[in-house]
Amino acid sequence: GKICPEPALAEIIWEEWYRSWGVPGTDGEWGGPPHCGMGVPVPVHDLHPACLRPAGELYLTPSQLKDHFGEIIAEEYEPQLPASALRYVWNNVETREASTDRVGKFAEACADKHPGETIVMCSHGGPTSLLYQYLAKSEEEVETGYTAIFCYVREGDSWRVVSKASTAHLGDIDAVELGLQYAPNR
Repeated sequence: GKICPEPALAEIIWEEWYRSWGVPGTDGEWGGPPHCGMGVPVPVHDLHPACLRPAGELYLTPSQLKDHFGEIIAEEYEPQLPASALRYVWNNVETREASTDRVGKFAEACADKHPGETIVMCSHGGPTSLLYQYLAKSEEEVETGYTAIFCYVREGDSWRVVSKASTAHLGDIDAVELGLQYAPNR
């Protein structure tokens, strides 16, 4: 098999995301650095210029991904949600509801297209926790930790949760500490 890059599984495009990379003195921290975190006004001229471009333009194309990662990328894959549909910019961010629908509807479309098959989807903590809320019809906030695994089985029109944010595959490794080892500027 090959990897099919799907924009529907992209990180949630909230203000916290923009602040993690686009404000002065950013350090990769979700929501921005303390001096420029949520609620702190940021003049537009101080933002990284990419904050003002539609989010979908910031993603690598399948061709660019193939150039970087090689033949493992399915360049011929047609995404369910084209990156060009992600028109969010600074001060016009994706809502929680839109993020939840984006990942949830993609999962349902995959299950409809591949009934009875096993489907593996990889994404960030935000989208995977929202997918849990969508499929489980739950409002529970789920802490995903580092490399958390969710597993679902579709049963008619509902989904049974088999595994929720499991990090058991890490053994005795502290998932938070592991993440901090690989986070930039920590």
